[in-house]
Amino acid sequence: DKRCQSLRTVFTWGEPLRQTTLEFWRTRVQLLDLLIASEYWLVLYADHRNSGGGFRPVPGARLTLLAEDASNLSKVVEVAPGEVGELYIAGAMVSAQGYSKASFNEGAFLELPVGPGGSMLRHYRTRDLA
Repeated sequence: DKRCQSLRTVFTWGEPLRQTTLEFWRTRVQLLDLLIASEYWLVLYADHRNSGGGFRPVPGARLTLLAEDASNLSKVVEVAPGEVGELYIAGAMVSAQGYSKASFNEGAFLELPVGPGGSMLRHYRTRDLA
């Protein structure tokens, strides 16, 4: 499209990227799809021109899939590769607290013993299965 000759990069977030939009732009610009929420800032991205569209963690993000409710620290178990678990996020991008309802944030920010040598790391419990 000649109207956008100087456009080099397009960022999307918040809503699923429609396949028709993806197909139109992926060969014209660097198309970056971002995963952002008020509880955490930019954890995953997809570069549809260079990576085939799969989401990848940003540098410094730690993604952990746990088999059970991690609020019970005596039962923190990471799932095996290929298994489904609840997604927990750690890293500098995790906020100190959420901005939505207090009841939603209760139990969402946890210290989990999954760091190097079993050290505690602050995580945000997304309540998403992956």
